[in-house]
Amino acid sequence: MSLTERMKESRKVSVTVGKMKFFGRRPTLEEFGKLYNANANSYEIARKYINDWEVTEKDLFPEGSKDSVPFDAELFAEYISDSPEAAENIRDALVNALNGYLETKESLKKN
Repeated sequence: MSLTERMKESRKVSVTVGKMKFFGRRPTLEEFGKLYNANANSYEIARKYINDWEVTEKDLFPEGSKDSVPFDAELFAEYISDSPEAAENIRDALVNALNGYLETKESLKKN
């Protein structure tokens, strides 16, 4: 694995909301600055940084089956636009991951 791949791997995050699991990556500092300046909301952030999930149809809508649903960006966008709890949990997890990264960097400077 190259150093670039290792850096990208270190940005991966997972977020559990109820029975659902969402996977993606935290924003870089540059991306976070752009999100902040654009006043991005939790829905926009979730759509941009989540790229996989473990969900069933029933997780997505009450009439659905218990079958697993493969990730699809359009389907995720449709789901998240009507799911404030999931969007906010994802946003918070991404911000926490970024804060953890910054704390680690600061700690390394002190040592």
